[in-house]
Amino acid sequence: MYRRGQSKIPLMTMRQKMPTSFHFFLLQTSILLCMVAGWATLAQGEALRILDQSAAATAQGTAFAAQADEPSAVYFNPAAMSQLPGIQMTFGTLLVNGAIDFTSSSTGTTVGGDFGSTIANPPPSNFFMTANLGDLGFSSLSHITLGFGVNSPFGNLTDYPKSGTLAPVLTSSASPLVDFKPTLAIELNEFLSVGFGLDIYTFSDLVGEGHVEFQQTGGDLILPPLSLASSPSDRIELNGTDTTLGFNVSFLLTPFRNDQGKPIMNFAVVYRSHAALNLNGQFLNQTNGISHSAKATINLPQIVTAGLAVWPIRNAQREWKV
Repeated sequence: MYRRGQSKIPLMTMRQKMPTSFHFFLLQTSILLCMVAGWATLAQGEALRILDQSAAATAQGTAFAAQADEPSAVYFNPAAMSQLPGIQMTFGTLLVNGAIDFTSSSTGTTVGGDFGSTIANPPPSNFFMTANLGDLGFSSLSHITLGFGVNSPFGNLTDYPKSGTLAPVLTSSASPLVDFKPTLAIELNEFLSVGFGLDIYTFSDLVGEGHVEFQQTGGDLILPPLSLASSPSDRIELNGTDTTLGFNVSFLLTPFRNDQGKPIMNFAVVYRSHAALNLNGQFLNQTNGISHSAKATINLPQIVTAGLAVWPIRNAQREWKV
């Protein structure tokens, strides 16, 4: 069944009634892919990247690029917005608490910290919305879906004691980055959709302090050439802000569907470009008011995501995805 009234493309018999042997084939393929993925030995941390942008995706370990069947597709895979009829939207927030610590490799001293309060404030939040143009009355544009999102793709919030061995290096840090995401999905045919989007990275006074901020005590900043501190206990702040642009390109391939027209196999590729925030701000002594202009660069990495979703069982009674 082909959505939005477009002409049907005859598919192989499995579209009408899926043979049991094909279910076993899908299951064997999925198990094999999981085993191959398990052989990988190199792993890298996500650092400041916030992966939890959807409750449904978080429940699946954020392995969502090849499914993305809700408005958070704006973030996980814009091409998958072509699956979404009408106007849909979702809003979410992430409540984070816990403790952090730093252990010196030279002295072995451990310093404990947290996120500034019981719950990190402001909490990372997101809003996503999609609209299919055909369902808005533009029948000739039913293959196009528009999307828009606002989220916190990267973030950092830490708070350490204002005195002690770590204080001359760091007492607190915050980077409340916001990403505005206008996106577009085009369904080229029943099998393939493509997506395009912009990432407008910026800071806002509505989210935290509205800039990147690092704080420490005076320590060695008493000495030239900066002579920024007059006492080791002076409160020092480095801050900066900028707006920059990135982009994303994505694909969603659906080779097989069941007799209700729902995918039973999806393959996805998502590319997010590198972006550089050239921060301009102040190197400020909060205690005596002395300040210097400051510049710094934060490089947001390019990210390539590939995903495969297989539903060995997907019918009106039950659904199982791997």
